[in-house]
Amino acid sequence: MPLPLPSLDIRTWSDLVSEARTLLPRYAPGWTDYNVHDPGITLVELFAWLSEMLMFRADRVPPAEVRAFLRWFGVSPRPALPAVTTLALRLPPGGSGAALPGGLKVEDPTSAMVFEAHEPVFVSPAWIELSPAEGTSHGQFWSQTGGTFTDLSARNCQPGFDLLPFGGAPAPGGALWLGFDCSPGAVGRVLSLWFWTATWSTDAAVIQALEDQAAGRAPCPRPVPSYDTRDHCRHGHPAPPGPPDPRPGPFDHYSARVAWEGWDGTGWRPLRVLADRTRALTVSGPVKLDLTVALQPDPPQAPSTGRWWLRCRLVAGGFDCPPRLAGLAINAVAAAHAATVTGPEVLGVSEGHADELYYLQGRVVEQGPNAAAQPVLADSLKLRLTGAGPPDDGWTEVADWDRTGPFDRHYLLDPADNSLHLGNGLRGRVAPADWALEALKYRVGGGPAGNLPAGRLTTILSGGAPGLAAMQPFAALGGAPAETLDQTHGRLLAHLAEPSRGITVADWVTMALRLPGIALARAEAIPGYLPELGCWSAPGVVTVVIVPGCGSPPLPSADMIAAVRRSLDPARPVTTELHVVAPVYVPVTVTATLHTAAPHTAAGEPALPAAAQAALDAFFDPLTGGPDGTGWPFGRGVLKTDLLDILAGLDGVLYVDGVGISSGAESASCDNLALCPTELIASQTHHFTLVEG
Repeated sequence: MPLPLPSLDIRTWSDLVSEARTLLPRYAPGWTDYNVHDPGITLVELFAWLSEMLMFRADRVPPAEVRAFLRWFGVSPRPALPAVTTLALRLPPGGSGAALPGGLKVEDPTSAMVFEAHEPVFVSPAWIELSPAEGTSHGQFWSQTGGTFTDLSARNCQPGFDLLPFGGAPAPGGALWLGFDCSPGAVGRVLSLWFWTATWSTDAAVIQALEDQAAGRAPCPRPVPSYDTRDHCRHGHPAPPGPPDPRPGPFDHYSARVAWEGWDGTGWRPLRVLADRTRALTVSGPVKLDLTVALQPDPPQAPSTGRWWLRCRLVAGGFDCPPRLAGLAINAVAAAHAATVTGPEVLGVSEGHADELYYLQGRVVEQGPNAAAQPVLADSLKLRLTGAGPPDDGWTEVADWDRTGPFDRHYLLDPADNSLHLGNGLRGRVAPADWALEALKYRVGGGPAGNLPAGRLTTILSGGAPGLAAMQPFAALGGAPAETLDQTHGRLLAHLAEPSRGITVADWVTMALRLPGIALARAEAIPGYLPELGCWSAPGVVTVVIVPGCGSPPLPSADMIAAVRRSLDPARPVTTELHVVAPVYVPVTVTATLHTAAPHTAAGEPALPAAAQAALDAFFDPLTGGPDGTGWPFGRGVLKTDLLDILAGLDGVLYVDGVGISSGAESASCDNLALCPTELIASQTHHFTLVEG
């Protein structure tokens, strides 16, 4: 939502004059005549009038001026966005598959909404079941960890289940095996796989950030070349060839390296990966594999026989948090709530008048109950004028008339009613008389109505093959209405408030936590601190401590530390020395005497110590513990008062005494335990003595 803007036009001329008079004794003590005949008071009244007029105009900036201001920052009102989902396609058993061109249209029968897959896709005869309710077993997928296989097929795309493709502790050699009851395709065919992670509904922001990195719209971890973009020095000599950049690209995982392989009857052969947006199965996205070998069934050590197998093998590196999948599908293709309408659709014949108005039909289906008009998406219309002369297809769509001159062949499209507006000779050229306007093609859809739940897109309208079926395993997301000017203004202010340089402590923390594709749960920036120096101050140094979102205790790997350091380095001021480190976990053991109200029995006595252990474990947790439940604060000492409060709050405890705190091999101390700025707590087995009364 937009940020609230203050109303500047709230003081009148009298208010301004009165305020100026009250300030005169402070700024001009020698000024004693405040009557209206004084020339100074006359100037005060004049400037008050000018100020009142300026405030009046400041609150009444026309929309065109606001849009011009936003364009200075490269921001414009965003049109309606179409929802996007993924379709899993299937053919009847048998055959060799079907290659579908782009343009497959699938409809939701209940809402008459049409989604379109714009990219071509090869539909393999193989498939993997998306639910146990299908009652078949054409496809399987297994997780291999060492020599142990785990069948994940029955939980594919089932809510509430996290599938671990490489097991709970991934190590090089672990693999995800995909097995089919027929050959997935001949040599040269491209298999389209899609993986959904357990965080699939929020992965869109991560994917967008990675795409921005790939397109150069955000700081990229790759280093800036020493020569300019022309690859020549200032004297014109070519730059010497350097070694290839070993650092990962935006769509490469910072540590893990996976390889896709297929069994050809004699060994596992690598398959050419045409596209992989999953960052080693940690982000939802597609994987496209070129079948460079003829696959054969039944490799040795396969979890089952009679199947053709592919596998994704972890060949190097590792994961700070093991990948968790919600499901996968073969023959998958992205589809958007943006269906193409092909023409030509004749809109009318121009009369040569100013401000002519035409309407588009906006219908994907021309006849039948689903022939309702839908909004036309911005920047999708291809317009052509035909008449006495060669066809004129040089007309351009604009969102407003702000930058349109009298000779520009511009038109404005209003998706609210699918109306097309032409110019008037001052803003936009007038269409010549007796020329027909034809819409060659456009797309309809967009808006939040396209955010359909899973399983709704099932009816194929066009672009399919005989017997083709479509399924929608997960919900469609991303549909949004068109932005208002106030919302665009608010988005710009929010964007400008985002830090891009490490100036304050909060800047470093915010930039570290928003790094895409890195599973950080916490970060803390400590200025003037260098771990090697201990308590000595280090001017010009900033140390960032990072904590991943999993692990016991959660410790970042060396690759994660290097990735965070590499990503934050472009935001480092030139005079600042940046260090990224892992937290240091201090083992803490608590001893205490718990005085209870009831006598203890042999059966009930362990319950209270277990509850006390669980309470302290939760309080010391580095991710969810601490006084406010957001993780134990970095460098916060362990206080006896906190322990007394937690233990005394347990059911059945009257009061607590004899509290002792020990760290490591140290003996229990009655004093508080101090921690260094980069230290957290590793809760150990605590010892409690129960005393009745």
